[in-house]
Amino acid sequence: MNESMTVNEPGTVNEPRSTAFVVRVPAFPADTVDALRSPPAADALEQCRAAREAARVQAERCSEVLHGVVGTLPPGRDRGALLELRRFIHTGRALRARRLAEKLVSLLPPEAEEAVRHWGRLVESAERARERAEDVWEDELGRTGAAAVRTAGLVPVTAELIRSGSPLAGALKQAVTGLDRGTPPGTDTALSAYAFVARASLKSTPRGTLSAWAHGNFHSGSDGWAGDPRPRAHHAELNAFICLTLLRQLAPGERLVVNPSTVDADGALYAVTPDCDAVRRVRLDPALRHLLTAWPDEGRSRHDAARALAGITGLGREKAPNVLTRLVDAGLLVGADETSLQHPDPLRAAARRTDVPGPAATILTGVADAADATTRPESVASTLPELTGTLRSLSEPLSWPPGVLAHGAPVYADTVLRSGRLTLNEEQWQGPRSSLRAVAGWIGHADPWAAARARAEAHLAGAFGAHRPVPLTVALHELVRAAGAGVPGIDELWSGEFRLPPAEDPGLRALRRILSSTPSDDGVIRVDPVPPAPARPDSLTTRLAFYGHPVRLAGRPVFVVNSVEDGCGRADAHVRRMLGRLGADGEELRSWPDGRPAPLPGFHDVELASVADSNVNLRARGAVPELVLSQGGASPGPFTAGERLDARDCHVVAGDGRLMLRHGDRRLRLVPRGRMADFHYPPVLRLLLRMFGPPPEHRVQPVIAPEGRLTEEGCRIVPRVELGDVVLMRRTVITESEEVPRRATGESLLGYAERIDTWRRRCAIPAWSFVRAVNGPGANKHRKPMPIDLASPLGVLQIERMTRRDATRLLFQEVLPDASQAPVDGNGGRWPAEVVWEVDV
Repeated sequence: MNESMTVNEPGTVNEPRSTAFVVRVPAFPADTVDALRSPPAADALEQCRAAREAARVQAERCSEVLHGVVGTLPPGRDRGALLELRRFIHTGRALRARRLAEKLVSLLPPEAEEAVRHWGRLVESAERARERAEDVWEDELGRTGAAAVRTAGLVPVTAELIRSGSPLAGALKQAVTGLDRGTPPGTDTALSAYAFVARASLKSTPRGTLSAWAHGNFHSGSDGWAGDPRPRAHHAELNAFICLTLLRQLAPGERLVVNPSTVDADGALYAVTPDCDAVRRVRLDPALRHLLTAWPDEGRSRHDAARALAGITGLGREKAPNVLTRLVDAGLLVGADETSLQHPDPLRAAARRTDVPGPAATILTGVADAADATTRPESVASTLPELTGTLRSLSEPLSWPPGVLAHGAPVYADTVLRSGRLTLNEEQWQGPRSSLRAVAGWIGHADPWAAARARAEAHLAGAFGAHRPVPLTVALHELVRAAGAGVPGIDELWSGEFRLPPAEDPGLRALRRILSSTPSDDGVIRVDPVPPAPARPDSLTTRLAFYGHPVRLAGRPVFVVNSVEDGCGRADAHVRRMLGRLGADGEELRSWPDGRPAPLPGFHDVELASVADSNVNLRARGAVPELVLSQGGASPGPFTAGERLDARDCHVVAGDGRLMLRHGDRRLRLVPRGRMADFHYPPVLRLLLRMFGPPPEHRVQPVIAPEGRLTEEGCRIVPRVELGDVVLMRRTVITESEEVPRRATGESLLGYAERIDTWRRRCAIPAWSFVRAVNGPGANKHRKPMPIDLASPLGVLQIERMTRRDATRLLFQEVLPDASQAPVDGNGGRWPAEVVWEVDV
């Protein structure tokens, strides 16, 4: 979306970025979830509340009138009876109050008698309202539960459940069968179905059939969907771990090369293991070390390698293969992959190679066919088990390494709109785009790993000396050793934990100070204009990608932020790659931004050459060079990267508080591949990215959130935060799980709903909200908020389930945007659109 000119290398200039941008759209239109809400249940609940309130007000009136009557009576039996009548009314004991009032008619003046009778009528009305409401809630629970199950039984949801191996897929099938026979679904099945339907109609997920990728563009017309957002095309991709394992086992390269991370230092060889989960220090006799350090770059065939080993070691040709096997097992020698995962069809490409035996080619082609058969969501129920069975039947005879089938789903799916496109008026959306640039300056430079990186820098400077170039592999070995030895702070870079940006970051601290000093107006903290942020020359971040919704509040265009990631162009590259696989023409592909990261002066951008689940390099050939750690690399060809940097040629320099990665005279910056890669990467790659790259995600909202106000119920209400034309934080009510009313044993659903309704009103929680359950780092990292209707049977049961489980805290956020604010297509349907707008920092 950024339209500035950017420089990647001296003498080369990017073209202005296109006005096209990435859009994600759910599987169902926004009104799908309305069928799971329950207006009749909400009306019945409100009638109960209004009837109870009327009776309560009249009870207070009776109390005042009877107090006056009691004052006219002398102490004695009559006075005690009136006091008892007053207590019965106070406590709502209508039957006893009615009987006692009939006995005390002679003592009550007309005004008091009428007040008591009127209170009795209101109590009876409340009881009748509650009886009707019980019936309504029972009926609505059955109706909405059935609607949730039947909607979740539609193709987009069931396909994803089957692909992910969720047990809910089988439960849904049984529930649908039961509904056809007149049997209502179980509560847990209905609630799980509700959660998936809500997600598939209001929220978007990165992959699969629950949402689709699309593109939008700015133009001079009105906002809306051009074309039909319903027709979709699908692509299925075999898990990259599985694909790589098959290629290396069935179509291995004949050549062996030295692990590209291997360096000779201190009388030993250092190398990153092929799985990038450790760094080894291996001692070999001088002859073997010399052989490896002098190994030709183009590699040796296994036959030639064994012969060279026999000549060096003097072991003879019979024992040399055993030494070769040990060198391979140690990770010092690796196979040069002849077929790249970058190939659009790697398994079939490998099967066509003349050096691949016929039986191996048959297996590769069969797996490719089985994976392709899962492309159509409506047939995945039958085709995915066939693929899974095929893979399992191969794992034992091929002696697959442990865990190959445990790295994610067997296949991943992607969906794109065939013709739908989001169009926005360019002039009217200039304001939010300008505000995003201002916001990016405040939040884009906070780094959750800055403190750990500083400790790593100090440790390396102490271990090797300041300003001394240290081979990258040796530096990594020392950091891994320090982490294992318990050196404080080093293990943070190695761990798979999630961390928020530091509150002491200068930009976040200053922004929070601005928000704290700005008064809230009707539940909104509004800062407009946004003051310029201080310069941060030490930051590695150059572009941010804002994921969120362009909506209009009272006619004013605003951008509602969902999440913020590093703007490395990954979303653009992913969609371009997928459209190319689906046969998009060149003109359509050229309409996309080029997807390269915004350059940082003085740095050379590189990506990690790695595989994580389905995460292979998404960019076009040569867009970003690759830093190769332990992979042998593929033979040169159209699907290999334009430039390859071996880890053995890189050095780390520490000193004066700076930690630098260098390749010759170039300083390198590692480009992230999205926030999920940081957690899916093996440990060595996580450590590298956190030391020499910008943070993949910028979860700043919890850090800058204003204090808000504390209610009598113990909830904290945090106002909405608007910075210019950007909603950075939705209004949020935070409550500890233990503060939420618990359902008593034997309590009816309506009775529990009435207590939930009273509680949420006291906490100022809207009945229709997004709720996020916080129960540990996993929820904090990835779990999306779920829409919930606290005036409906399913919503109340959902809250009960959340609090019954291990949720420690609940966050209730305003529903922004709601269905009425979703863009409209040509048929009047509303489809929520989450866009990705990138801005330079």
